[in-house]
Amino acid sequence: MTQTKLFLVLTLYFFCTITFAQKISLKKADGIIPINTETTEQKHKGKEALKVKAIKNNKSAMVLLPIVDFSEGTIEFEMAADRAADSHPESRGFAGLAFHISKDTTAFDVIYLRATNGRAEDQVRRNHTVQYMAQPGFDFQVLREKFPEKYETYVDIVPNEWIKLKIVVNGRMTKLYVHEQEQPTLIVKDMLNKTTIGGIALWVGGGTEAYYRNVRISK
Repeated sequence: MTQTKLFLVLTLYFFCTITFAQKISLKKADGIIPINTETTEQKHKGKEALKVKAIKNNKSAMVLLPIVDFSEGTIEFEMAADRAADSHPESRGFAGLAFHISKDTTAFDVIYLRATNGRAEDQVRRNHTVQYMAQPGFDFQVLREKFPEKYETYVDIVPNEWIKLKIVVNGRMTKLYVHEQEQPTLIVKDMLNKTTIGGIALWVGGGTEAYYRNVRISK
């Protein structure tokens, strides 16, 4: 094989193996759908963002993104969260991202952070900073009782400060990376949601205000 042909083959291989990240708009005009949430476009800490606040009820609060066929890949985003000013003092500020969402939004996997736990003066609370759960049937109380320490862990975060998060989904395994660290903060080897392809959404718990920006998806 000539050097020219070898160069062309290697170039073609290089471009075929590149993973292109798709940036997702968080504007209402571009197709996001708030569910049990209030959303506003505004700046937070000098950065343009989408503010998401859960409406007070017991239903899932999320903002559906214009993606309906996510199965495997990488989801990257920036987030800042805290408990809302009008929330209960024991509220932790739950915010994260849901994926593999069914069409009726009743089934999904979700990884979220408890914003006020990262610097808590209580080790047990710190151990509950990061959480995986799945709906239906596998909320954090069930997982904590049946599988203690398996689906939650600690990471150093501060309320209302921007953090970079990356969720990598490969088959039934997912990994969460925080602060651009090389090693994952949380590893879930066998996700519990039976839906394996579906939508993606910004997800918040009750009594929470969160800001999101720079969402990118690579399949």
